[in-house]
Parts: sequence; C-alpha cells; structure tokens
Amino acid sequence: IAVCLIAAVINWVLISRYGNTIAFPVCSSMSGFQSGNLLLPLITSATGTAFWLKIAKLLVPMIGHNRLVNYISENTFFIMTHHIGVKHLFIGFCLLGHQLGISAFSGIDKQQFLTDGLYLYTAHPWCAPACILFTMVVLIFICKIWQNITKTFSNLILKKQP
Repeated sequence: IAVCLIAAVINWVLISRYGNTIAFPVCSSMSGFQSGNLLLPLITSATGTAFWLKIAKLLVPMIGHNRLVNYISENTFFIMTHHIGVKHLFIGFCLLGHQLGISAFSGIDKQQFLTDGLYLYTAHPWCAPACILFTMVVLIFICKIWQNITKTFSNLILKKQP
C-alpha cells in the first residue's frame, strides 16, 4: 500500500504542477510530453510501473491460477501488437452498420475513423465495453489459431531433421 500511495502522491504533485499536459489521453496520442521537462516521462513511467506492479501482486491471491488470465498474461505481446487492428475491425463493423442504415450506429464519425488511429466509437454506453470484449475474444481466438499453426509447422520441420 505504501508503494501505491507514494506513486499516487508523486503523480498528484506532477498533475498539479503540469496539468493536462501529462494526462494519459494526451500522451497516448504518441505526440509525447509537452511540458518541456526531460525527466517527466521517466518519472511517470517509474511511478506508473511501480503502482501497477504492486496492484498486480495484490490481485494474485484473489485471482489464483485462472486459466484465462494466465493465457492472456502469457500472450500479452501478441495481444498488444494486434489490439489496435482488431479494435479497428470492430469499428469497421460499426461503420458498416451505419452504412446499412442501422440507427444504433448513426453517431459514428467516418472521417475520424479513417484519419485517427486512436478513434473509438463511443456514441452509446455499450460501445466501449463491446469493443473491449470483441477485441479480447477475437485476439484470444486468433492467438490460439496462430499457436496451432506455428506448432504444426514446428512439428513438420522438426520431423524432417535427420
């Protein structure tokens, strides 16, 4: 709890000093920190990492050896390298629904979808949770298929060795 509290206090001080220039939505646009402080990205990375590692350690006893959580954690790199593409697939389905005249998708911004890599359709309260669920389910499915393909090819290659 001390680590989390210290990290939270440091971040509170930084946000009080630098305001919105270090907020996640601003920095996640890949435009970088706009504060001019060269140490700020290192400090926020260290406090964020310390905070979330401590939260993860606190959650381990509650989650235990959950197969789904372990599968996701063992395939984090695959999931993180493909999540934006699968998120865009979901939004593409929403855009298709809009073009087919489904009123639930009337608020989608086609131009922003085509030009903003981080665009998320949030016109309805169900959009963001549905996008996250769709993305995770599809990624787990694709990851499983990819593992089966690579395992099959590995077995074929290894059997041909003298």
